[in-house]
Order: sequence, then C-alpha cells, then structure tokens
Amino acid sequence: MLEDLFKNYEFALKVIKVGRIVVDHILFRISILPYVIRFFFFYFFATNFELGVYKNIRYAEKDRNYLDIFSSEKKNSPVVLYCHGGGWDSGNKVYYCLLGRTLRKNNITTVNINYTLYPTGTVEDMILDVKSAVEWVKKNIHNYGGDPSKIYLLGHSAGAHLLAQYLCIHSMSSLQERDLTEYTNYFSKWKPSDLDSLQIAGFIGLSGVYDMDNHLVYEKKRGVEWISRMTQTMNGVEKFQIHSPMRQIAKLKSVKLPKIYLRHGEYDGTVPYESSTLFYNELKKHSAAEMFDMKVYPQMNHTDPIFNLMDDTYQHHPILLHDILQIVTGSETK
Repeated sequence: MLEDLFKNYEFALKVIKVGRIVVDHILFRISILPYVIRFFFFYFFATNFELGVYKNIRYAEKDRNYLDIFSSEKKNSPVVLYCHGGGWDSGNKVYYCLLGRTLRKNNITTVNINYTLYPTGTVEDMILDVKSAVEWVKKNIHNYGGDPSKIYLLGHSAGAHLLAQYLCIHSMSSLQERDLTEYTNYFSKWKPSDLDSLQIAGFIGLSGVYDMDNHLVYEKKRGVEWISRMTQTMNGVEKFQIHSPMRQIAKLKSVKLPKIYLRHGEYDGTVPYESSTLFYNELKKHSAAEMFDMKVYPQMNHTDPIFNLMDDTYQHHPILLHDILQIVTGSETK
C-alpha cells in the first residue's frame, strides 16, 4: 500500500514538474513573438535588399549542411562562426540572423551554420558537421571579406557543447597521449592532416553543457530527463564520458587549445552556471590560467546571453555584446 502511494506521489510530482516546464515554455514562446516577427521579416525580406548577406551556402553534402554569411563592410575583418543550441534536436540558423546583423554592424563577419539534428544523426554526425563547416570557412571566408587567421567559434547551449567537444578531439589527437580507439566514429572520417590544422583564434561558450553525467543529474532533478534527447544523442549513458569535454580534458596531462571564454547566466534554469565553472576549473589544471576566461552574468537566464547579441533593445544589452566585441575585435560597440 505504501509503495503504491509512493509511486503515485512520484508520478504526480513528475507531472507537476513537466506541467510547469510546459507552461514556462508557452510563456517564453509568447514573450519572444516580437523577435520572431523581426527575424522572419529580416531573413526572408530585408536580406534580399542588403549587400553582404549570403544565404544557404552549402558547406558539405548532408541535408542540413548549409550556412549563412553576414559579411562586414570592413575588409579582412575577424570572423565568428556561430553554432546554435536547441537540445541537439532542434534549432535553425534562420533564428539567429539578427545576431549576424548585430555583429556585422560591428565589423565582424558572421557565419551561422545548420548541422545534423537528432534523430537524423547523433553527436558524432554533429561534430563532423562542425568540422566540415570550420574547414569550409577557413578555406573560403576570404572571398567574403573575412580574415581566416582570426576565426572565433561561438556556441550557445548544445552548440557550445559541440564546439568544445570538437576542440577537445583536436587536442587529444595532436598530443597523442592516450588510446583513441573509442573515437573511431570521429577519426575514421578525418584525414591525418585535419588533426594538426586547427588554427582557431578562440572559442566563446555561452550557457554550455560540458559534462553529460552532471547534466543528466540536473535533468532528473528538474524531472525532464524522459523528454530530453541528450541521452539518445550521445548514444546512451555509457558513452557520456566520451562525449563530455570536461571528462576528456580531465584525462589529459596538458591541452592544446585556443583561448577559451566561458560565459553563463546566474539564473540559468536550463543549464546551471556550475556547468561552465566546473569546466573552467578543469581547464586551468592543464594549461596556463591566462588561456581561459570565465564570467557569470548577474540576473541572466539561459537565453538572455544570446538575445543580448540579437537585439539592441534587450534588457541586458549591451553587456554581453561589449564583452564579445572586446574578445573578437579588442574594442566595444560602435
């Protein structure tokens, strides 16, 4: 009898938690309607009359391997490649055209990419898409006014995870400190020359997931683990460590990485800011501390950082925009 009551209590608690999340999600969708209207108008209408905007350029052969370029008027401008979030199973470059416009106005050539999503592919497919996009940008961005020696990777949430994992694979392969047979799905499709040609100026991770085990604990605490696609995307719990940047860095004696800037909102209820602080602390154990930088933004939630870069009327603007411009260009907004 008591066991049945406990099961009913657990089920009711889960329903309440999921109900709150659904309500919050609906309210969030309503709150961003003005932004949806703006990016829809800008992407599908205004960009047709703007010079320097190039849409739907193919960078590889898979269905979602397309990117958009927002070219700065300044020649040889620094470049930001943006990888969107969305829980590994949703999201589109179209949503972030306003980010491209904002950075373009501040003399940064911006590349927004689409990549394979679950269930069409898993994390290996996504990482390979990131690799292909980075290679395409390095080879071709000079044709759009960007400087291939000044490429920064910018990712939000799941996008930050994918970029961090991509960088970690490069670090592991170039140092050759360990058995990499568990990474066959990655390396079987990479030429040896790919592993020594990273040459990225920096990585900026916004609200990122860097440890899958820790994040699963947090998902269970929120009661959303059964609707999250993280476990399936990572090919099961048993593969979490392989696909967790923080766990991989912890196994290395040293790291060979570009400068890393981690940014997180204090009130992030989707990915707690401890995700970034733990990764930051682990990184500092393996390389010079000045190679890594960490900030927690007061009163920001999970999506505030990315909206900061999309809308100059947003509540916290221009805190993060100034920060990004300082990192990429060495100056603040115009």
